Amino acid sequence: MSHIQQLQQLIVNFLLVNNIPLTLDLYLIDFLKISNMIVFLKAVYLVFFQKLDMMLFYEFVKYVLREFYKYEFVKYKNVKCKKPEIPDCLKFESNQFDIYLTIQQKPDGTLSIRNEFTLKLNTFHQGKKHKYFVSRLISKGSYGKVYLCVDENGNQFAMKLFQLKDEMDTEMKALNHLEDINQVITAIDSFNFSLLEIKFGAFIMPFMKYTLKSFVEKKNPSEDFLLRVFYQLLCYIHKIHQKGVIHMDIKPENILINVYPDGTVDMKLADFGLAEILPEKTNSATTSVSKITDWFRCPMNALAQANNTDFYVSWIADFFALCVSMIYMCSRKPGKSFDFLNRSMFNIFRGQQFFKSNLEDDESPKELDIELSISRIEIACRNAIKNPFFRDILIEYMDLDSILRWYSELQTCPKDNSVIMEVIQKIEVYFRMTESDSETPPRPHATASP
Repeated sequence: MSHIQQLQQLIVNFLLVNNIPLTLDLYLIDFLKISNMIVFLKAVYLVFFQKLDMMLFYEFVKYVLREFYKYEFVKYKNVKCKKPEIPDCLKFESNQFDIYLTIQQKPDGTLSIRNEFTLKLNTFHQGKKHKYFVSRLISKGSYGKVYLCVDENGNQFAMKLFQLKDEMDTEMKALNHLEDINQVITAIDSFNFSLLEIKFGAFIMPFMKYTLKSFVEKKNPSEDFLLRVFYQLLCYIHKIHQKGVIHMDIKPENILINVYPDGTVDMKLADFGLAEILPEKTNSATTSVSKITDWFRCPMNALAQANNTDFYVSWIADFFALCVSMIYMCSRKPGKSFDFLNRSMFNIFRGQQFFKSNLEDDESPKELDIELSISRIEIACRNAIKNPFFRDILIEYMDLDSILRWYSELQTCPKDNSVIMEVIQKIEVYFRMTESDSETPPRPHATASP
């Protein structure tokens, strides 16, 4: 019996056992076009279960996964709503993975199914080059999880697991394009998996102990140290822009750090899952895809989001996000973690703070409120940064008039990274004035503030 015939038989058997009448709708399902289990479940729900008890559909999901894939239902979490008996998340277990299906019925009757895979700790996974033992979860985000793992020789690495293989392919394309730039994280090995006919993957990269966020929280470095970090990161993004890559997700969690015994700090740009490779001889592009975490989004892209228009992909997005990142880093309090969501100063950089206030029911296009935005940005910089040079340079280049001018230049006579180079040169002059015995700014050293 073929794969398609088995799926058809499963549907018929379940419907007969549960006294659900077979209809001609069964033949509306084009099995030849079914690419994976998620598509299959949505099709069956649309034809048979849309007007029935949702719990019956959950029973069908459990039945199919058990009979066809041998994944046994373990438990589910309940939605906190008026119907606590309706599960929010089904969990299944295999030897190496926990598999979660989040299933929700939308108000319009359509079905939302989101899959998530989690590696079980203390399991082995065979890459193209080595076998890796997964020891602990390091971090997780919207697009995947990062695990600490060890190869056969005891060397530590980080394994980044993607929920969809397409997402890994996007990041690998950018990393391969930037493979000759040392300041970008390297993909050392890779995996391809398939569960529920859904392809997903993982790659191995060097293990780095800190992100910029965790380093600042734990080490409490001086503002002068952060100015050196700012300089280094400006140089990094200038390099990747010269290669035609726009990161589009610059933030403290995506900057990785190692500290060596002599106190020298090594940094790498990571997480290129939203990166864009621009065509040759171009400096910008537009996309309908919403990119960059909201409070790192530059005003013009916040405006695009509010008005549902295309986003700019340009060096401006990376430069603005880096500036906001450094303002965040300088606003920390020793011994406390950052809480971006609940710090009033950070609301300055949320999209709605850049707009002129409209009534809630006003559907007219939103406009930037330049005077208010400039004043808010200056307040953020002055409150966050003690180093006068750092404060002044950010205020100067975070000025909303400057940002509008950059976009105008992109549309008329593009200047590839001209502002970034100008800031780099100013910081170089500052370091040479303060450290006359050094021709170039030294790499940061991990010396904590007193």
